[in-house]
Amino acid sequence: MKRVVCIFSAVILSGVTALAQELKSALTLTGGDLHLEVKLSNTRAAFGDAIPLTVTLEAKRNVETFDLETGWLFFQLKKYEKGRYVAIEEQGWYRALGGTYRYSMSASGQLRLDQFTQTKTTLHTGDTRTRKFELNDLLEEFTYPGKYMLCVAYEWQIKDSVKFDVVLNYESVVPRMLDYMQNSNTQHGHISPFQIITYLTGDRVKDRLVRPADEPQLAPSIRNWWNGNKDVILKVEATLQRPEYRNLDYSRRIAAILKALDGSDITRRTQAGEEFQRITGMILTKPPATEDEAIKKKNVQIVRQWWEQNRELVLWVNRVVIENYL
Repeated sequence: MKRVVCIFSAVILSGVTALAQELKSALTLTGGDLHLEVKLSNTRAAFGDAIPLTVTLEAKRNVETFDLETGWLFFQLKKYEKGRYVAIEEQGWYRALGGTYRYSMSASGQLRLDQFTQTKTTLHTGDTRTRKFELNDLLEEFTYPGKYMLCVAYEWQIKDSVKFDVVLNYESVVPRMLDYMQNSNTQHGHISPFQIITYLTGDRVKDRLVRPADEPQLAPSIRNWWNGNKDVILKVEATLQRPEYRNLDYSRRIAAILKALDGSDITRRTQAGEEFQRITGMILTKPPATEDEAIKKKNVQIVRQWWEQNRELVLWVNRVVIENYL
């Protein structure tokens, strides 16, 4: 589900990008003519939040140019991977607006090229023009957790960029997505809140095709599920954010804990119980100085029962958090 882009948008954006390589602006501009600035209201956003941004054009001298509604604006999102910011265009993280040409889909399903007229305006030295956007709507999907650089070009010549982070926080994201589902709120990107919740939790209805119109009906049951499981989810998330547990594999660690608890070494059994408490929040009975088979069996039973009940959910969250850890 992650980084889903609809086929229709992908086709249009591919055409626009190919066109952008060939077209030249009707203007010849330099940094001495205009200054472009892209600014985010928050350079550290929570996953699922709206990410407002503004594009500002400032005249460095008296110049005749195109306004920000019809001038070419090209947006490209790059993600930080392996020590550098990388353009991943096949994911649809780019968009061209305005300009003299635009692709559209005809009634017969064919891609066609439409021509438009750009509006000229005269800017005097120091004059500014600003246009506002929302990044998720601009790219037609939620921006998933990670480090990013947003690059913007005006008329393919004047450029600026800004770096920002999108962080994962279950306690913030899931309740907000549930409210969006309940109220049919689609103002924060074109991927539905239900898809976001499914991606984060692996909810049991993940294999069902859910129409946006049906999402409000699902919200109460998913909210009940969240209330019953959020303590486990938040504990796993908090544990994995600690430096010593950053790459923790819950499956292997639980297996090691069970093996130690079932052994004869009281010191190792005590350490295993303490480790189980650290990664789950569950408290086991501390083994006495002398052997006590009843306590040993009880602790093993508690761990097995907890793992059997929560295994699928824990492993899902384990993967998601590590996958998106900044």
